[in-house]
Amino acid sequence: MTQRYAVIGQGSIGKRHLNNLRALFPDAVIYSVSASGRSPTILAAASHCLNHTQELPDSLNGVIIASPASMHLLHVQAVIEKTKHLLIEKPIASSLADALQIEQLCQQHDIKTLVGYCLRFLSSSQFIKQALAQHRFGKIYSVQASVGQHLATWRNDKSYNTSVSAQAKLGGGVLLELSHELDYLAWLFGELDFHGGVIQQSNLLETDVEEIADIFLSHQHTAISLHLDFIQQQTERYCHLITDQGKVCWNLLTNSVELLGEQSQVLFAEPDWDRNQMYMAQLNAIFGQHHTKDSAQLSQARQTLALVETIKSKAIRR
Repeated sequence: MTQRYAVIGQGSIGKRHLNNLRALFPDAVIYSVSASGRSPTILAAASHCLNHTQELPDSLNGVIIASPASMHLLHVQAVIEKTKHLLIEKPIASSLADALQIEQLCQQHDIKTLVGYCLRFLSSSQFIKQALAQHRFGKIYSVQASVGQHLATWRNDKSYNTSVSAQAKLGGGVLLELSHELDYLAWLFGELDFHGGVIQQSNLLETDVEEIADIFLSHQHTAISLHLDFIQQQTERYCHLITDQGKVCWNLLTNSVELLGEQSQVLFAEPDWDRNQMYMAQLNAIFGQHHTKDSAQLSQARQTLALVETIKSKAIRR
């Protein structure tokens, strides 16, 4: 029987998912659907390019929702009776109320659903996860995580100020767009408690969203500080662990882990690892045979969004 898949959204992440689906299922019928309802872009990897979800067939093997976060609930409602497998791009929604409705709908219809926090599938992330489970780093006292990249360099196919990232109504801002960090910190260390923070607009970008966030969190006795921004000229993404064995430096850009101590050593390094494997692993986890407990579940994505809303309501704004 011919397999049928759909990708809703034709932005950069939607195009990536479309190409990866084609690589995984070369003989499948794959629909690419415009998220906005405007005339769709004709994409080579798609069997059919559609204006609306109403044009989709009644039965699909899987659906990927890669539309703006503010539209996720609408698109879940449109396909909930058409499929039993659903991948929703991160964040799960732009509001906690929408996230709760999505979770309820998927439970009611018994839909296998994952959320697109792909950094869990980075090979150095997997190394860190295993090392923590084995207590390889000793006692961890504090964690400092940071990610920063100038918004204008994110996407080559459109102006940054018309992107989802720059528009509050579409679910933009660093807290939602860079919520990967909140997800992986909870995945690695456990449930996070919020203790304070500062969120800012820089006036360097033409946006109506927060462009910088500095957040103080904890898990049990481990202090966690997190920095997010849209303005750095030199991209960085790292997580440092201060332990009784030294400082563990995890660089997510170079895909490496180093221990700085009395005898510093490289613990892990795969700089040439193809990052598209993260996205392929996600698709295999939801649509293929390689099921994994490392995928972001609906409840975890909802907790991340709840934390974002707590930060937005309680942090100092500048």
